[in-house]
Amino acid sequence: MTLEEKISLLHGQGSSNTSGPTASNGGAGWANGISRLGIPAIQMADSAYGVTRGAASGRYSTALPSNLAAASAWDPQAAFEYGALIGRELRAEGYSMSLGGGVNLTREPRNGRTFEYQGEDPLLAGTLAGNFVKGVQSENIIGDLKHYAINDQESGRNAVNANIDKRSMRESDLRAFEIALKISDAGAFMCSYSRWR
Repeated sequence: MTLEEKISLLHGQGSSNTSGPTASNGGAGWANGISRLGIPAIQMADSAYGVTRGAASGRYSTALPSNLAAASAWDPQAAFEYGALIGRELRAEGYSMSLGGGVNLTREPRNGRTFEYQGEDPLLAGTLAGNFVKGVQSENIIGDLKHYAINDQESGRNAVNANIDKRSMRESDLRAFEIALKISDAGAFMCSYSRWR
């Protein structure tokens, strides 16, 4: 690969940007493929509790219960099936990557993303998010764990001051990610924030 090709695989495009060799199919973002090497483009969709942005182009998806509500079942198999359903719908709608798998801990009830997460307990959140991503990946879709640790508030997206000591972070927020990565066979991409926008 040329240096430019390598960089193109690491640099996603925003959903409204339709320049380059590949155009967005209306999801949350995309990355160009490299046709001469047979590497397809990656089409991404937000899909924490169902595939979003499909209705504008005539595609519809199942609106599932919020992840927080689904987590209240404490059921790893249900989390896997939840992810597999989303994976099937992503593939049917032309996407190849899920931007779902919310594993951040729900500490702040006013957080605008609490509905995407799997609870406040690291064992529960990691186990369920890992099984969710494993379900997505079972449908040949790239899985994703997000939003990277200590993102438990939604205001001030570009600046945040999280005060937590290393030990506490390791035993809580980072522990949830570690569990989720192990369960999902470490095949998931971790995204600290949806940088594709």
